[in-house]
Amino acid sequence: MPPGPDPTRNDELPAGFGPPAGFTLPGGPKVPGTRGDVRTTGTFVLAIAATVLFVPVGLVALLLTLQARTANEHAQNDVARDKARVARIVAWLAIALGIVGWGLAVLRYARTDA
Repeated sequence: MPPGPDPTRNDELPAGFGPPAGFTLPGGPKVPGTRGDVRTTGTFVLAIAATVLFVPVGLVALLLTLQARTANEHAQNDVARDKARVARIVAWLAIALGIVGWGLAVLRYARTDA
């Protein structure tokens, strides 16, 4: 029994099926694993929480997260990974500063109230 047509070769497909001969997708072929390798969703949520607790530093973390997401969409995985790592560090710093700042504010308010 002869093998069927090779679906990766356009010249073996019946007429009317598949792209025209010599056609390539814009932006090059889509290769699995070359885009979207860096997860930025968790970093994005962390940056939002940091922005709620301490706005100035949280906004920096949010900006870095968005830059990481953009780099990830453009298949710049190393840049995206580095920006996401820095964004997580800045976000945790903002969360720590926010907790300390809000804690001191609450303690100060409690002392003046009593």
